[in-house]
Amino acid sequence: MAKAKPKKKAVATAKTTEVASINIGNFLEDNAGDGSQNVSTNDLEVPRLKLFHGNAEDAPEDIRKADIYNSITKQVWKKDDGVRVIPCAFIKQFTHWKGIEAGGGFLGSYDASSDILTKTKKVEAKDMLVEGGELTDEYIRTDGNFFVLYEESANVWKPAQLSLYSTNFKKAKLWNTMIKSQVLQGSKGPFNPPAYAFIYSIKGVLKKKDAMAWGLWEITLDEQVKDGQTLQDAKMFSQSVTKGEVVVKPEAEERQETTATDDSDMI
Repeated sequence: MAKAKPKKKAVATAKTTEVASINIGNFLEDNAGDGSQNVSTNDLEVPRLKLFHGNAEDAPEDIRKADIYNSITKQVWKKDDGVRVIPCAFIKQFTHWKGIEAGGGFLGSYDASSDILTKTKKVEAKDMLVEGGELTDEYIRTDGNFFVLYEESANVWKPAQLSLYSTNFKKAKLWNTMIKSQVLQGSKGPFNPPAYAFIYSIKGVLKKKDAMAWGLWEITLDEQVKDGQTLQDAKMFSQSVTKGEVVVKPEAEERQETTATDDSDMI
């Protein structure tokens, strides 16, 4: 009886050794996707790159006005540093909002072919809706939504949505003009390459007028994409947006803050 105990111990040791010898990398690769089989693109949220104006509830701590941040990961890029992005797709839409003074809130959206702006009147730079000849407390906003790959860290690119609206919508037009103006030489002559052929640098610029302060986007051309895998990833993201697999979500406007001190660009 005394000799049987070492055998049990030897068996237990052998099992432990067998489990420990699994190649973790191969195991994870062989079971890729387990646990996420029922997750579709509609169950995912594309992070948003946002310009901080002073009141965003989803903003991380220690952020200053005109800094850029990721709405999900809370990564922050200082306004003077900015972040590099690759534009993959663009969608223009009109969004319907309740006035901030009336409580605010998103009420719906219209595609770029809508004539909804013909039912508005410009009041203090906002397209206010008119009903029965009377102004309402609701307005229509023109949004330029860019779907990009942003450089999370050196040569690591992740998808995100970037929305330019209100005073920043002019920047959307400028960016689209820059994209359409790029020319490369091909075997059949010059051509306009896909939007994702180039990397752009986006930064925040703090603007002040009277007692108000807000952020504006600054967009500049950086360089041509040179990595083949990055180009493939950008093309796939572009196609996903075009197919409607990525949902366009409107970005709520922040209430503008007054500037009381020289440190007013703090949160």
